[in-house]
Amino acid sequence: MTPMEPRERRDCLEIVEQLSEYLDGELNADARTALEAHLRYCPECQTFLASLRQTMHLLHQLGEEPSPLPPALEDRLLHQMRQQLTVRLTQQSSRQTEADDTSSLANDHVESVARSTMPNP
Repeated sequence: MTPMEPRERRDCLEIVEQLSEYLDGELNADARTALEAHLRYCPECQTFLASLRQTMHLLHQLGEEPSPLPPALEDRLLHQMRQQLTVRLTQQSSRQTEADDTSSLANDHVESVARSTMPNP
């Protein structure tokens, strides 16, 4: 696997931010086309999308809105998701300084996506 360029990592972060809207059919045609083109060549985003689909499917199967997570558990889950995405992106980068920038962006975007898929208290 070849290392990702900084622009490709930023593309991944933008894609992660749009996945909920994509699954809900809320993206315009241009954004949907761009997202699907990115997914064709990015296995990391394909994996993240599959995980998000499975999570949403399980939530829909519950039949009712689940109880809110305890704040400490929600924080811990968000932290773990940020770490996993950051690790995946930084493993593909040969430059530590670029990985630091990505980590910061990944934290913000993953938290945004994760919060949008979690029930509101």
